[in-house]
Amino acid sequence: MNSTGLSKDESIQISIVAPLIALIGPLVAAPLADRLGGGFGGAPRSKTGRYLRVMIAICLILATIFYWLLCAVPRIIRSPPNVSFTCDEKGGFILQDRCGADRICYNWGSAKGSVLVKNCQFSCNASSGYASEVTTMYPDEEETTELTEEDSDYSGYGPIEGEQLVYGNTSPNETETTFISHPHMCYKNASGDNIICEVFTKYSKPIDFRIGLKPTINTDEDLDDTCKYPFSDYFQCRINPEVIKNLSSRQEDCHPNVVCEIHDPYNNKDSLLKRSQCGYDNISFWLYLFIRSFADIFPAAAATLLATAVVIATRETSTGRGDVGKQFAAGALGFGIFAPIIGGVANGIFLGAMICFTILMVLAAIILLLDNNMPLSPPEWWWHTRCGLLALPMSSVREYGLETGALGVVLFLLGRCFGALFGGMAYTEYPNNFQDVHRGFTIAAGTVAVFYFITYHFYLKPKCAAPVHLPPDPAPAVVQSMNGNGSYTPLRVYHNSKSKKGHFRY
Repeated sequence: MNSTGLSKDESIQISIVAPLIALIGPLVAAPLADRLGGGFGGAPRSKTGRYLRVMIAICLILATIFYWLLCAVPRIIRSPPNVSFTCDEKGGFILQDRCGADRICYNWGSAKGSVLVKNCQFSCNASSGYASEVTTMYPDEEETTELTEEDSDYSGYGPIEGEQLVYGNTSPNETETTFISHPHMCYKNASGDNIICEVFTKYSKPIDFRIGLKPTINTDEDLDDTCKYPFSDYFQCRINPEVIKNLSSRQEDCHPNVVCEIHDPYNNKDSLLKRSQCGYDNISFWLYLFIRSFADIFPAAAATLLATAVVIATRETSTGRGDVGKQFAAGALGFGIFAPIIGGVANGIFLGAMICFTILMVLAAIILLLDNNMPLSPPEWWWHTRCGLLALPMSSVREYGLETGALGVVLFLLGRCFGALFGGMAYTEYPNNFQDVHRGFTIAAGTVAVFYFITYHFYLKPKCAAPVHLPPDPAPAVVQSMNGNGSYTPLRVYHNSKSKKGHFRY
């Protein structure tokens, strides 16, 4: 997604939507496999399980084809223009360079979005190219006086918060102090009843303003190459009179204002400015989302069919139990280690990753199609239920419902949807602590795994294990008399529940 030029928000949306659509794969593949396996309505039963191997191979091949189609999505070439945030007592504005050869300005609708501001300073003039190079102009040290609350109470705004500085060039009894004013950016709350002011200091984190913009305004100032978008709602920056006086004394034609740098203007969460950048085109986003969502259907279906094949191949039909857990653990290990291996080999290059992926998928498909010795014949009808009692279907699942529910919750939280959502939230809310947040996720996952492992082996397994039935020792005298050497010919016992015949060998 990065190589296609998708933004962070777009990548998160795709990572959430695509897995949800991919659920179609198992929902279609599982009933289809049952139908092709036969055994219902007089259809002949498959004896080799070839239908299952062919289905898995087809899913792998189709997944490879559709993932290659992602290379055909036009790359989004973004040309982010310079942009800055400015405000004064008359309102707030976004300054942005004009886009394209036509030097046009964006026509905003009624939608609002997020703007993160930082490095707010007092300045005489604002430009779209501001990026923290403007320094705050405070009152001269020679003219400093202590500003009282009465002095600061101008135009009915109330006292201006400030930072008290004490200069050391005076005697202890002649300490001179001053209050350095900080930018006050004020707006009305959601209900419009109260005015809230955000004060920016050098210790402040980026302030998130949710605003809407009006179309650019025509001015007589030298802004031919700059679009000036006024805020659609009430906004005002309060500047201390001492700051205004100092700025005006340093520069002629000074228009005191507050100017701020915009943090990650085109790629932050719910960015208002994203759609106004030069070269922005959401056709590639929708095309990528469609192809990716459709492509994800086939690996999801293949994973489900592979799980079915593992269950069938490891079953032990005389007891209804098989060594399936170890096989699933090996498969999970493969899912876990091959992704970083491919990522390392490809070195972050999408084309390299696709080549590695294609080679592995082709090898898997060849093995599935050519290996006729896989024990994938469908299980007997009685094996799906406990003790073959069709009057109580899926009774084993009901008996272990609590454990099944716990595993379902774990898979729900870790699932190719909610896993992406949590990861995206961590990256959005804590961009500077991304590794720390995911390290915490890793520790939590490891802790839960150890806890479940201990709980399973010391509590659930002994409690839920089926009782072991051993043959009588020594053998009954009747059998010994019938077989002089102490052995007997295996008997064939028929299971005749519900007029369905199956047989075992004991």
